Amino acid sequence: MILRPKLVLVALALTVVASAFSGSVAAQAPPAPIDDGVPPVSVDDALPAPAAPGEVVHSWALSPAGSDDPNEAGNRPNLTYNADPGAVLDDAVTLFNYGTAQMTFRVYGVDAYNTADGAIDVTPGTDDPTEAGSWVTMAQEFITVSPGQQATIPFTLTVPENAAPGDYRGAILASNQSRSTGNEEQVVILDRRTGTQLFVRVNGPLSAELAIEDLSTEYEPVINPLAGTATVTYNIVNRGNVSLSGTSVLSVSGPLGLGKQTLPQTDFGTLLPGGSVPVTVTVEDVPAFFVAITEVALTPEGQDVEVSEISRSSTTLAIPISLLLGLLALMFGFLGFRAYRRHQQRNAAALAAAGAAPTDVPGSLDDVEAADQVEPQRT
Repeated sequence: MILRPKLVLVALALTVVASAFSGSVAAQAPPAPIDDGVPPVSVDDALPAPAAPGEVVHSWALSPAGSDDPNEAGNRPNLTYNADPGAVLDDAVTLFNYGTAQMTFRVYGVDAYNTADGAIDVTPGTDDPTEAGSWVTMAQEFITVSPGQQATIPFTLTVPENAAPGDYRGAILASNQSRSTGNEEQVVILDRRTGTQLFVRVNGPLSAELAIEDLSTEYEPVINPLAGTATVTYNIVNRGNVSLSGTSVLSVSGPLGLGKQTLPQTDFGTLLPGGSVPVTVTVEDVPAFFVAITEVALTPEGQDVEVSEISRSSTTLAIPISLLLGLLALMFGFLGFRAYRRHQQRNAAALAAAGAAPTDVPGSLDDVEAADQVEPQRT
């Protein structure tokens, strides 16, 4: 019998749930737990149904401390602070074990960041945080909680003395590892995480600045010169030091606004300081008026900061190729017709000249006969 070696794989579930990434501060329902083997659910979902007799359920949630009731998470949807550089803040989170088995958790801080497509994610537990997550010191990193029980864990948030003013975002997560078997009988270690968001605004001068970068348009003509397609690409970049969200409006038109096509307003999500989101939009039925003018306008929104709308435009060629080809065909047809007419006229003239009788031609036969009839002169 041959034994197949078992591989140990680590699968990191990087989703933070407990509350949506919104940044709002208002009372809400308790954080929804996650079920074993099922992706985290939103805070608006109901708590899991009671387990069947003998069934093992792994389900938990982490939220800001504020209530002694294990079914309540207090009135804070997340951890939000305004602090000066060098400030030291004491707070706590509460860990709820909704499952049927005793579970051991790792509780720790992580950083949040914008992904390549502009979404917000948090760093893996194997990475050392460098911003807000690194400011968190848990009183106890590993903790075991019995089923149906809760544990409140104090922590300290220390803002560095040299922290620049602006917004910082992270999370405090509760992670539990469990073993499972993959399709090829390999052992899989699942690192499932859920937690609460962390927002820190370091006091000082704030700058709310969005920018539109690398705006370009590619125009694709079709047979109908009034129904071309414009593909617009650009990047929305947060150049300031505060988190900004907002909407964008895009339009493509010909000179003087002819044939203008405007797309509906679009939400571009939340950009952290230094974050960006690439945008690619296709605009249909753009007329080919030799020039296509693209305009993008952003209406940003920020918390406790003044923001103003920004816009940018670019110009690209929108050549009505089918129309030009038609005109060229007409022109060559006309020139060909003229050449044919001229050729016909030359042929007709040559035929007419060849069929006419010659007159007064020196050296003709009539002159010879007349010369023979001249009498010789007498001397």
